[in-house]
Amino acid sequence: MLLTSGRLRTLRRLTYRCATTDRCLLLEAVDVTPLGVLLHQRRYKYSPAENERRSSEAGRARNTYDGANHWRERSYFIETSALAYPEDRDMHLGVSCDHVLDYMLTGAEFVRDWEAGHAEVRVQSDGSRYAIG
Repeated sequence: MLLTSGRLRTLRRLTYRCATTDRCLLLEAVDVTPLGVLLHQRRYKYSPAENERRSSEAGRARNTYDGANHWRERSYFIETSALAYPEDRDMHLGVSCDHVLDYMLTGAEFVRDWEAGHAEVRVQSDGSRYAIG
């Protein structure tokens, strides 16, 4: 609805992307006040070996398109995620693409990026990151 209505461009956004030339979307945060911040993660996949190491058979059956390694996209409000707890260092949200395997974004990092007004943060495969805009 936000995409098709054209409203997305008018809302405050923070996007996390991989730092490769593909610039895969890792996480998008959109302020849909008064409802709060809406998060979206696109679908992604791991190699078969990596997928086997990182997930259970039940989890793959429930959360993938193919029962194997093509994980479903998800959209949810920040209050239902680990990012809602910036003071808790043990809480983090794993974001992934084919180039960045499970970057662990903490609530504190997200709050710093959001409050700094960053439009985009790029994450490298080694876990280092830098802001764009």
